[in-house]
Amino acid sequence: MKLFWAFFLGGILAACAWPAYAQRTPKTGQQLFRAVSGQPFKTKPSGLPTGPKLHRTARVPAQTLSLYIQKKSISTRYPWQGRIFQAAAPNKPQLSFSGTVFQTEYNGQPEIYGVIATHAVSPHEDGLSGISRHFTATFFRPDGTTVKLPAEIVAFSPTSMLDLALVKFSKEAESFLKPYRLGQLGEEQTFHSLGYTDYGLLEIPNRRLLAKLPYSIQTSMPIWDKTKRRGFCGSPLLNRKNELVGIHTGTLFDLYDQTNAPLRSYATPAHYLNLLVEAYHNGGKVNVPFYLDETRFVTFPTDEYIVSYQLLDRFGRPLLVQEIITRPSRSQLKNQLQRFAQAKFLLINTHRLVWNKAKTALPVYFEYEGQAPKKTYLYNLRSGQQWHMPAWASRLYK
Repeated sequence: MKLFWAFFLGGILAACAWPAYAQRTPKTGQQLFRAVSGQPFKTKPSGLPTGPKLHRTARVPAQTLSLYIQKKSISTRYPWQGRIFQAAAPNKPQLSFSGTVFQTEYNGQPEIYGVIATHAVSPHEDGLSGISRHFTATFFRPDGTTVKLPAEIVAFSPTSMLDLALVKFSKEAESFLKPYRLGQLGEEQTFHSLGYTDYGLLEIPNRRLLAKLPYSIQTSMPIWDKTKRRGFCGSPLLNRKNELVGIHTGTLFDLYDQTNAPLRSYATPAHYLNLLVEAYHNGGKVNVPFYLDETRFVTFPTDEYIVSYQLLDRFGRPLLVQEIITRPSRSQLKNQLQRFAQAKFLLINTHRLVWNKAKTALPVYFEYEGQAPKKTYLYNLRSGQQWHMPAWASRLYK
């Protein structure tokens, strides 16, 4: 039976690839093509970058940074009051993360939101491992006093995708907020950021640009001791105009560098925040791109994430099957695409990240594998066409 389905899907894929004027598609292929083709994604979604090429700067040694750390809050060279906040786990206040306030426009009207990293949201109901859907945002004043505002997570992209969660405040609270404006990267080579850690407010100037990609801004991180920057995720990456260009989501060693290069930090470009705002206003029915490389991408809704993918030849036969444990590696996928140059199709299985029944936590997929809804997408690596496959398609290849 599996052999039959393999040949069946192979015929379908071959039919999808044939020009309509050159070949007659078999009847079964025609029926499935009509069922799955819908609107092929031939062009990039509006408002997204055209896919700039990888941009790197020269390596620099790790530098000594003077840390202005206090127990409460401090004044810095950059305005920060009403712009950044701290969010803590409800039953474990020592577990906290940074958040950023920004302003954008929707349908020509200004709107104010906050944003935190999705990985800061608790996957469990106990409130010990992260932030709840409804939480308290704590804003610090220069004199050490605080302002606490109720906040709610209203849209999100999973940790393995954009790792951004959109936050909404009440209209009454917005009078206190002083949001950042969204900005552009431009040709700048250094950036700065502010955020809260276990020790207080941390200012990091001169974060050097290491790579600029459609889906990621990578900068140096001069602070090697991660205990000194714990809780910094969700903080803003700012240009020289003090505009928001990215949201800090984490730091890793550069595994490919054998020198004393600085740590490599990752930020999600700020323009993706507008997609989450659209998702909030449209019941989540907004697609975001997952880039395969600097130019090619597959799109699916903001709350979905990849759990596996396959490279198929032109007959639909699997050349490679890749399960995703935490997040997909684009460098690995790039190497696989080079290794299997004959691959014509990419088959992607996704799950949808949803709130638990109490609507307080976002359960991670590998703990709720059997409960997570699954979707399958087929992407033509050569033409850029994409199809949402029927539900039974995910059972063809296990």
